[in-house]
Amino acid sequence: MNRRNSRREATLTVLAAFGVLTACAQDTPARSEGTAPGWQETAGYSFTVESRCGERGFLGTYRVGVENGRVRQLKPLDEAARVSAAGRQDAPTLAGIVQEYEQARADGAHRAEAEFDNENGHPVSVSIDPDRNAVDEESCYTITDYTG
Repeated sequence: MNRRNSRREATLTVLAAFGVLTACAQDTPARSEGTAPGWQETAGYSFTVESRCGERGFLGTYRVGVENGRVRQLKPLDEAARVSAAGRQDAPTLAGIVQEYEQARADGAHRAEAEFDNENGHPVSVSIDPDRNAVDEESCYTITDYTG
């Protein structure tokens, strides 16, 4: 085997291994559903949320702590969150995000999409666009690091 083929095989082996490791490192796969699964809000949990889309106060990435259905801790994690005027009163719980999604579906939103964790059903991604012709009324959430 010549040196060029040896390098090519080594490169392909590394790329294949990287692909396998990347796939294994991902969180529990999410499922996309028309309606929210049977996830129940627990007495206490926390999560990281990236809130984007639209013009509203709660934009950026935050660590959120919830106790008894209320946001008790809100820590900005990026520049967008630090300059946002959002306070705990603006931060949704996961139950609030699910409720926003379900209400958008009930109201016939132009787009209301969500993915839910396969293990316990909490939302992992929600994207809402109530009106196709309106600008900046969208809301989009990506939820990670859920503990509860």
